[in-house]
Amino acid sequence: MKRDRPNKMRIWSGGCFGNNYELTFDGSNLIYSARIDDVTTEDLISATREDWEAFRSEIDAIGIWNWHAHYDNSDILDGNQWEVKIKWGGRTCRIDGSNDYPTEDGTPSQTGEPADTFSRFLHAVMRLAGGRAFDR
Repeated sequence: MKRDRPNKMRIWSGGCFGNNYELTFDGSNLIYSARIDDVTTEDLISATREDWEAFRSEIDAIGIWNWHAHYDNSDILDGNQWEVKIKWGGRTCRIDGSNDYPTEDGTPSQTGEPADTFSRFLHAVMRLAGGRAFDR
């Protein structure tokens, strides 16, 4: 039987000089935090079973479980970094990136801009976070 929510999850996106966003789930609480213009906010999110099902359906559809462990575009300095750690039942992913993002087949885009696949992932995160911002 598939679990209706993850065991644990941490999703982070940000950079040295820009805004930072984080969504964490410790098995009980879903917490959104953001640092925007040096102001940090934190919210406890009430995600429904349907919210979790929609999120799981989308991450399965984009193939997150098959993404590479690391994405890096060394031609771009500073920029955007991100990290995804999800343990959901028997599935686990630990993925990070620096100015590079997975494409539809999981290969690095090497463009410096999020590929459609990663944009879909960010939108799924934003929906789970109740519409709160989670982009660069």
